Amino acid sequence: QFSLMGSFMGGRGELLKVLAFFEDGRLKPVVDSVFPLKEAATAQTKMEKSEHFGKIVLKVS
Repeated sequence: QFSLMGSFMGGRGELLKVLAFFEDGRLKPVVDSVFPLKEAATAQTKMEKSEHFGKIVLKVS
């Protein structure tokens, strides 16, 4: 089990290692909600009010 509390800007090598964790399923982002791009204002409001736990995703389709 992994817990990522924050990160610093590393080099390309570190980025590739983290991407491998995502690909292997060893690292999974916590997604609170997904909004279509046209509802970006609603997503922003939810974030500003701290009404989320995890990431708020905007879907561009």
